[in-house]
Amino acid sequence: MADAENLAEGGVIDFYSSISSFLKDQNVSITADQDFTDKHYIIKVNGENYTIYNEEELESADIWELSTVRSFTIVNCLLKEARSNERIFWLYGGNDLRAIFLTDEQYKEILNSKVLSEKELPQKVSGNID
Repeated sequence: MADAENLAEGGVIDFYSSISSFLKDQNVSITADQDFTDKHYIIKVNGENYTIYNEEELESADIWELSTVRSFTIVNCLLKEARSNERIFWLYGGNDLRAIFLTDEQYKEILNSKVLSEKELPQKVSGNID
């Protein structure tokens, strides 16, 4: 369970804590802190600062989606650095957002199976972090 609203409202570190045992199994550790205000949301992960959203984005962007994409992208970068084959994908969105970990092979199998409807398919995370 990830809940996009929670992520956007300062919940990224709590989400990372909820997946920490899986990440540990992938040789990923996260030490995180955050600067969450009514103007921006910045998290510090393993000594690096990442903007979840800034003041301009707060006024114009879909903050729930932006928070999801950026917080998940950070996880995928850490997984890649650890040489894990796993990546985080998302299902559904909004208050029903779910995080799921798959390898590329598993993802392809799911897509090729044609068993799930379009809205049931895991979505690749594509975004930038700074």
